Amino acid sequence: TCHVDFTVIGNMARQAGLRIFGPVGQGDYLRQLGIDARAEQLARTSPARAQEVEAARLRLTGEDAMGTLFRAMAWIHPDWADPAGFDPPPA
Repeated sequence: TCHVDFTVIGNMARQAGLRIFGPVGQGDYLRQLGIDARAEQLARTSPARAQEVEAARLRLTGEDAMGTLFRAMAWIHPDWADPAGFDPPPA
């Protein structure tokens, strides 16, 4: 964990010719990757741990927890496909 100036890093990546995605909150990123469906599946297959799974999901994605405190950003080659977990950057 560290404090990151996403604007500076994003600008440097753009200058290097990379495409930038994000930054987005960790909660949004994990939801795009399917954390809700995965947590639901885990809770179904292990009912005794359902509360633990839900608490972990909320800790990772909740706006009052890590969901907005932590952020994600991707830098990719212009020819690569859009990365999972991110909406396409504005044109």
